[in-house]
Amino acid sequence: MILAGHHDASSRASPPPGQRWLYEIVANGRNGLDVDKFDYLQRDAACTGCRIAADFDRLSAFSKVIGDETCYKWSEYQNVHEVFRARASLHQRVYNHRKAKAVEFMVVDALAAAEPVLRLGERASGGPSSFLALDDTLIKQVEHWQTWRPGWADGAAAEETAAIRDAQAILARLRSRDLYRFCDEFVVPAAEAARFVLPSPAEVACTGTDSAGGLPAAAPSSVSPDDLIICEIPIDLTAGAANPVDRVSFFHHAHSTSKFRMRKDEVSAMLPDVCQERRVRAYCRNSDPAAVAAATAAFQVWRSRRFGGKVGSSTPIRAPRPGTVLGGSGGSDRAAEAHPAFDVAQETLKRRRLDMDAAAAASGGNGGGPSGR
Repeated sequence: MILAGHHDASSRASPPPGQRWLYEIVANGRNGLDVDKFDYLQRDAACTGCRIAADFDRLSAFSKVIGDETCYKWSEYQNVHEVFRARASLHQRVYNHRKAKAVEFMVVDALAAAEPVLRLGERASGGPSSFLALDDTLIKQVEHWQTWRPGWADGAAAEETAAIRDAQAILARLRSRDLYRFCDEFVVPAAEAARFVLPSPAEVACTGTDSAGGLPAAAPSSVSPDDLIICEIPIDLTAGAANPVDRVSFFHHAHSTSKFRMRKDEVSAMLPDVCQERRVRAYCRNSDPAAVAAATAAFQVWRSRRFGGKVGSSTPIRAPRPGTVLGGSGGSDRAAEAHPAFDVAQETLKRRRLDMDAAAAASGGNGGGPSGR
């Protein structure tokens, strides 16, 4: 196991003086800037096609050890910042992608449903060998439980049999790409992030829906708390609300023997003041279009009542493609067109196209000059 290489000097696990920087090469507990981060950021960016701006080779070339700490040349401040920004960007675009989170919730629900049989809690605390057996093969075990254990159902309790069947049903949906449906999301305003409390599914479901503000009307009883997943996705630059570059030391030139910290205002006035965001997202377990529309409307009404007009959707409303089957429920695009959510989506897209046409006409069709490029 690799532990973070920065501990209190009084800690028994602390490395000896003069060698602390060696422990921080792979896992830097001081500021989070280590080769492990350099490695996975470049690998994940390359594998997903997401470009990042950090220059890792340059960081390595302009680094040296001063005072038992890896320091970087002062000119690399923004490059160091780009490393942390790249991590946050991948969390936004890849690690917390709405489809990836839907898969995650389905796997968690499947394992939770199978807990009476799998007893993961007991096995996780049963020692290292028992814990190491809890790997990705658990999914296959659940899917083929009866095949791998002939005659198991004959002696199993009714509760255990039902648990395995429920888990297998969720995994069957996962295999057929019938994922939990993404409803909507928003970013909590920075001024309210510290005191914001995530609502429960029951709170959102009990809010009901209305037609104010262009939201689709639906009966509150059509929203089941069991169908809703309300989750929070906090993303930061590795130091919470603080700027992690404040913990990085710099030097002036190659022959420097002293280190110092830098303030962002000494480098640029365009570096961000906010280093953390709280994103709230809603999913619907029920893939029926009517249930998804009702869950979406309830979430939007709750958001509107909680924040007023200060917060809007982070993602655009996209109308279903003509001829597609929605939710794996056998409905067609005609069923979607009959639902109020489809009309709202169409109207939103129409207004957005009109706004874009008006903006293009106002700029003379040249993108607004050099600053618009």
